[in-house]
Amino acid sequence: MAIPTAIVQRALADADAKAAAPRAVSVVRLAYLFCAAAYAVLDPVSDLTDSLVVSTKYGYLAFNVLLQGLSFPADLGTNSDVTYVFYAALGFPIIMVAIDIKKTLSGDENWKLIAPMVYVFYGIVMLGMTFVLGMTNPAFQGKDYLLFIQNVFTFLPYPFKPLSLAGEKGRIALAAIDAVCDVSALGLATAQVIV
Repeated sequence: MAIPTAIVQRALADADAKAAAPRAVSVVRLAYLFCAAAYAVLDPVSDLTDSLVVSTKYGYLAFNVLLQGLSFPADLGTNSDVTYVFYAALGFPIIMVAIDIKKTLSGDENWKLIAPMVYVFYGIVMLGMTFVLGMTNPAFQGKDYLLFIQNVFTFLPYPFKPLSLAGEKGRIALAAIDAVCDVSALGLATAQVIV
């Protein structure tokens, strides 16, 4: 799973423009970057660990929730319908991790086969939305298309989730893909804060 960053920079930029207290916006940005950095470590680690390691999944779920909360757009009432759909879809990984914890605790072995395929579908849909919105909506492009590229890295790992079924080498490959994409998305988010 990747960092849900699609609307973060837009929300923060809008908040900067409207903020009576720019320092509060800076705190939100720093909190987001801290959570994204922790997530960039937890995500590949969760790919490498056995699915029975539930404590890792709780941490992963917590950072998913924090990232989603920190990315909540301040201007939600003025967005278009597609923005609402896109933002709602960013919550899907939170639901999947919660289901994963429940299924892991109950010992459901079929879930290990189902979840990666669901993630493939989600990743393809979100990559498609990222490309369409990134080419047609300036709010999804960001400065110099940094946000668009960040969003590509955000959703790129999802189609590779079936690698988790390919034994230790598959899990290592998936962890490497997640690490590269998560760190790239974090770097792009940081660049947008700096620029």
